[in-house]
Amino acid sequence: MNRPITISSNALNQFKNILLDCKNAIGIRVGIKKAGCTGYMFFIDPVVAPQHNDYKLIESEINIFINKDVISLISGTEVDYQIQGFSKKFVYNNPNVKMMCGCGDSFNI
Repeated sequence: MNRPITISSNALNQFKNILLDCKNAIGIRVGIKKAGCTGYMFFIDPVVAPQHNDYKLIESEINIFINKDVISLISGTEVDYQIQGFSKKFVYNNPNVKMMCGCGDSFNI
């Protein structure tokens, strides 16, 4: 399987910071959940134990877990971390998105 997502160096650095704050974590989960006004939202969480249906990739010595059920929905996504003024956030460029909400946090496929 090709890498389903790509991760910028800024995002990887932020993943490292998250892992430093969560001592029991063995990696990072990149996923989506049903939420927001248009259907789905991305989330980033530390992983203490992988789930049985996880796809695992290793990027710069960081374990990244993605639920296999959502790979087709996020395939091709570029994950970045941007700082603009006082705003710091993960940014997702998902080529599968058909519609975004006005605030840009949720999307539909």
